[in-house]
Amino acid sequence: MENLNTEVEVTRAKPGPKPKVVEVIKTEKDRNKELIEKMRKRDSRMVRGRFVFHEVPGGKLTFPFKQYPGDPVKQYEFTDGDIVTIPLGVANHLNTNVCVPQHQWLTDENGRPRQRLTGTTRRASFQPLDFAGGVDDELELPQIKSIITVENI
Repeated sequence: MENLNTEVEVTRAKPGPKPKVVEVIKTEKDRNKELIEKMRKRDSRMVRGRFVFHEVPGGKLTFPFKQYPGDPVKQYEFTDGDIVTIPLGVANHLNTNVCVPQHQWLTDENGRPRQRLTGTTRRASFQPLDFAGGVDDELELPQIKSIITVENI
C-alpha cells in the first residue's frame, strides 16, 4: 500500500465588510394581518345617519355584532327613524346583510321542481347623513363636473 501524504491548503476569507442583513420576507399571514388591521381601522370610523326598519315601520331591531376576530360581541338596538352614530362596519352590515332571500319554484328540463333565488328583500337600512367623501378613502372615484337634466327628447 502506498502512503498518500497530501498537503491541504486552507484559505481563509479576507476580513471585510460584514454580510448584509437579509430582509425579512413577509408571509401571506403577515400581509393578511396588516390588511385586517387596515380594514378594522376603516370600519371603526364613526358615521352618523338614519336607521330605517323596512320590515316593521316604527319598530325596534336588536342584534349582536362582531366583525373581526378578537373583537368583542356588541349588542345594538335601533328604532325606526332614529338618527344614530355607529361604526362604519355596522352601517355596511345593515345595508348589505340584513335582508331576506326570495325564492321561486321552477321546473327543470326533466320535470323536477327546483328552487331558485330570485332576489332579496331588505329588512333594514342605514342612510348616511355626514359622509365627507367616499366610504373608502383608498378608492379613487371620478369627479362629476356637471349634471345635465334631460326633460324632453
